[in-house]
Amino acid sequence: MSGMGKTYRSRQLEMQGFTRYCSDHYIETRLDSLPGMGIECVAEWMGQPYEARHWQHCIEYLTLEERSIITFLKECGAANAVIDTTGSVIYLSPDILDRMKQQTLIVYLKASQEVKDELFHIYMTDPKPVVWGDSFYKLPSEPAIDALKRCYPELLEFRAARYTALADVTLPYEIARDEQSMQDKFLQKIRKRLS
Repeated sequence: MSGMGKTYRSRQLEMQGFTRYCSDHYIETRLDSLPGMGIECVAEWMGQPYEARHWQHCIEYLTLEERSIITFLKECGAANAVIDTTGSVIYLSPDILDRMKQQTLIVYLKASQEVKDELFHIYMTDPKPVVWGDSFYKLPSEPAIDALKRCYPELLEFRAARYTALADVTLPYEIARDEQSMQDKFLQKIRKRLS
C-alpha cells in the first residue's frame, strides 16, 4: 500500500547502481486528463469508489500499470533493476503477474495492525489513488463515508493476502521503513530471508 516504503527503498537501490522503474511516474506521464502532476493529482482524478468516474478510471489506471510492468520487464533484462510498483499491482492480469514472478524477486513490505490503522487515517485525510476492486460496497441507506470506513480494513486484509501469495520475500514494515538501515543492510535482510 501507499506509504509502506516502496519508493524510499527503490530510490536507495537506485543509488546503489540499480536501474529504477517507477510505475507511478509511468502512469502519471501518460494520463492525459490529469489536473496536474503528482500522486495527489492522480488521487483527485481517480476519485473515491462511490463516485461514478472511479471504476472507469481504475480500468485506465490498471491498463497503464500493466503497460509499465511489460515495458520494465522488457527493458531490464538481466541487469540489476528495481520496479517500484503501485499497491494495485495485485489486480493485474495473471499473465503479467506470472511474468513478474519468473523474471523478478518480489518483495512484500508488510504492515502491522498499528500501521494499517495509520494508513486508514492517512487515506481519510489525504487520499491516495486506490483501486478497490470488489472490496467496496454500500449497505442500504449507508452514507458513502461510513461505507468507506467500514470497507477500508477489508481492502487491506484482501490485499495483504494477495501480496503474501505473490511475494518471494516478506519484510515487516519496521525493516522496510527503518531509515537508519541503508540500502546494503536492506539487501542483506532480503538475502537472509531467502536463505
